[in-house]
Amino acid sequence: MTTQPPDRMPQILSSVRVCRRCFVGPAIVFLAALVTSCQLLAQALPDSGTTARPAILGTLESGKYSNPMIGFELHLDPQCAFQDEARDIEFSRNFSQRLILTLNCGQDMLLLSSFPLHADDYSNLKQNAQVSLDGTMAGSGFQKRGRWKQGAVGGAKVLVQELTATTDAGPQAGFYYAMLIGRRYLSVLNMGPEADRAQLGEFLLKMNIKTSAQ
Repeated sequence: MTTQPPDRMPQILSSVRVCRRCFVGPAIVFLAALVTSCQLLAQALPDSGTTARPAILGTLESGKYSNPMIGFELHLDPQCAFQDEARDIEFSRNFSQRLILTLNCGQDMLLLSSFPLHADDYSNLKQNAQVSLDGTMAGSGFQKRGRWKQGAVGGAKVLVQELTATTDAGPQAGFYYAMLIGRRYLSVLNMGPEADRAQLGEFLLKMNIKTSAQ
């Protein structure tokens, strides 16, 4: 397990604490995911300066998000759009095997995160999910609501943790979805106003997994 260099990690954690009350803003969500990925992943080497759009980002067109590299599709509302595509492209150019991507869908938001499990990594979904969720909650202000539940999509096991938070914008609802696709961990944090809790909890109905993609 590797971490950010000593001079970088305190800056990231400090930024998370400063922005903690601003949950609905884009910076806190990205920083929370970045801290989590640093806890779990081996640092990838930067790419060799290519200007091509990284394949790990997938594509979004008329509400359909497709990621052939990981092996899944999402059928979302047509209004969904990249929150900051330039930022996500820059991140993926430096870490070509890792995905951190934020989509805005009206008042709701999706944060997708994925990393590969290497040959010597222990493939334990519950363990990976708990570590990742702990990092997400530490950065976002969310708290658990109930225990982990189990679902399935495309034959793959999915762990689901319901979340709740209170912010200056009002009560917030969230669902954290964790799964393994081949030798890759994928998590989706689906969040929005408390009034949207029911539809946020139906996320798996919008997902297709193609397990042969690996």
